[in-house]
Amino acid sequence: MKTPSRVRAGRAPAKAPPKAAAGTLDRLRAHPRVELVDDERAEGNSVIVTLRQGWSYSDGEDNRVEGADSPSAALAMVRSAKPFAGPYTD
Repeated sequence: MKTPSRVRAGRAPAKAPPKAAAGTLDRLRAHPRVELVDDERAEGNSVIVTLRQGWSYSDGEDNRVEGADSPSAALAMVRSAKPFAGPYTD
């Protein structure tokens, strides 16, 4: 009989992302507006997406980093990003 694995006190075991999300993550990472994708869902966080310079999630300001609950929500967020010509904060 197998012994159950131990879980740290106060923390649930990390879940792997669903397999269907892998294709969406690949599309997200390959999107021409995207500079970086950091999938932090295993740590209980979001899918963090950094846009390339020249794009913003907000009108009239340099907002290139946002999080979403799922890869499909992140992809929709990227598709709604707007062109941004500056000034840049970095």
